[in-house]
Amino acid sequence: MTTPGERQHYALALLRRLGEELPAEWKIGVLYDIACQLSRSIEKWDFLPELSDRLVFGVSVFHAYGHQWACQVVFHPRKREGFGLTDGEGCERFWSAIRHLIAGMRVSGYYRRIFVLNRQILAKEDEARWKSGAWLKRRWNEAHRRLREAEALVKGCGVEEAVLAQEWKAQVDTQLVKHARQSVKAGDKALDDILIDMGIIEDLEQQIRKDRIALYKAHRLTPTESHAIRLRVERAEAEAATIKERVARLHDALGTAQCRRLEELRGNAYLCARINARALRANIRRALASHKFERRKLERAYRHQVMREHGFD
Repeated sequence: MTTPGERQHYALALLRRLGEELPAEWKIGVLYDIACQLSRSIEKWDFLPELSDRLVFGVSVFHAYGHQWACQVVFHPRKREGFGLTDGEGCERFWSAIRHLIAGMRVSGYYRRIFVLNRQILAKEDEARWKSGAWLKRRWNEAHRRLREAEALVKGCGVEEAVLAQEWKAQVDTQLVKHARQSVKAGDKALDDILIDMGIIEDLEQQIRKDRIALYKAHRLTPTESHAIRLRVERAEAEAATIKERVARLHDALGTAQCRRLEELRGNAYLCARINARALRANIRRALASHKFERRKLERAYRHQVMREHGFD
């Protein structure tokens, strides 16, 4: 390490070294303060190609709540398969255990500081090994207690697990939708989308007309060919209906009279401002929803704490 701070290549070097020491068939769970950025870098720049398919990333618990909600629904260890009740705060616990050294180490020399740290690390390692049985028993009992509570909660809600899993996946997909961005050419892009969709609708309608003409001559077709054409017509009609709905939403977003030619609206200042305002409103609503999800957990924990205090009183 040649520079202060957490450099990304330090984490990559540590992961490569760890991968060399573990069997090739093992999955490697990585809890890191900014695991979301590290995962994205590995995916984007093809870092650690020999390990990338074995790595599973999560953000350590105490740092996860500082990330955006969209990041939490993917990288929070409680929402990530494989991490169980692990929180990834082992280094913080170790720092807390040796905090009594801070005052003395401030006035110590370099080599004395290294010596004391090494002795403390060895002492804490021996202590942890001696207490590992009790620690494992405590964690085992806690895991089973949490599992029983979770199973009782799921059974008591009256909704099947498959439905809950489907709803959770839908929520994650919704939270990960890209935010609408403001742009000086937002109006022109909306117009381009409308024109492209209108062209697709025209092509689909031509295909539907041709297929229906072919169906009028059904006596020349085999039953299999007739069935295939009918299915093609149904799919084309459904796709055309979906695109028409999208065009209608884009028209509503433009908010201008339909009688005007679309090409004449290119570069229109009002149109650009309206689309940008719509994108800003969507981002504000999304931020409020994310804040509400985060506040809900804090408020629930606060209510439980207040109820416990009243119960003790």
